[in-house]
Amino acid sequence: MSKSDPFRHVKPGDRKISATAWNRMLDAIRPVPAAVGGGPLGSERRIGLVTVKNVDATDYDRFDVLAVSDILISPTDNEPEFLSRVALEVTLPSWPDDAGRFVILAEPLAAGEIGRAWASGVCQAWIDVTDEGHRFADIDDGSSVLVSRGTGAASILWKESGTGTKWAIVRLGTCAGTASNPKILGPEDPDQTTAATDSWDIDDQGEYDGVQFCPFRGAYDHKAETPVLYGFIRTQTHDSSGRLVAVSAETPYTIDAPVECTGGA
Repeated sequence: MSKSDPFRHVKPGDRKISATAWNRMLDAIRPVPAAVGGGPLGSERRIGLVTVKNVDATDYDRFDVLAVSDILISPTDNEPEFLSRVALEVTLPSWPDDAGRFVILAEPLAAGEIGRAWASGVCQAWIDVTDEGHRFADIDDGSSVLVSRGTGAASILWKESGTGTKWAIVRLGTCAGTASNPKILGPEDPDQTTAATDSWDIDDQGEYDGVQFCPFRGAYDHKAETPVLYGFIRTQTHDSSGRLVAVSAETPYTIDAPVECTGGA
């Protein structure tokens, strides 16, 4: 190795250790704090941890959920420090602006203090379970506790039974939704000449997961005194990532009302 390498092997009598090598050595041997899991499994618990600063005037507890509001160190201010670690500013979440942009604290975090939090990986969390059938969770407006949802940035691997605030083990990261039992929006008869009133919302799926529907259909009312061709359309709502989150009931409109032909060719 070159003499300029701070990590080169030393010879007897060589007592000079660079600050870089010394600091790296300390980082390598520093024990994992009990707050993020000490003991034999402690090292694997560091995966997914990032540095966070509480920019609120409120103290938060371990396992509280906070939204990412900014970076702590910008590349403009200090590029070497920016590249050395991920450091974020965190605050109380706001729905839906902070959906999917959150961390879970690995230790208590007082106002204005710096600590560590999980931004990815598997960890414990409190979840406000609103539906036992929910398989995902995300932030809730003005709350430091996750709320169960039909889809979200946290996949629920396990949770206590029942509804209300429950302990859970979650996997953080982009999660794919499921559609093993989708809700099928009506009508059962595609020739029905009245609008179907059923709808779908991703956060209120009940026993279903996912949805199937026809965004547009037409029906000809030939039994009417004056036959009419109707159209029916459902409004689809997508979030900022393009994910379908709601489907409305059908809205009817008249495509064409036939008129009596006169004359001849």
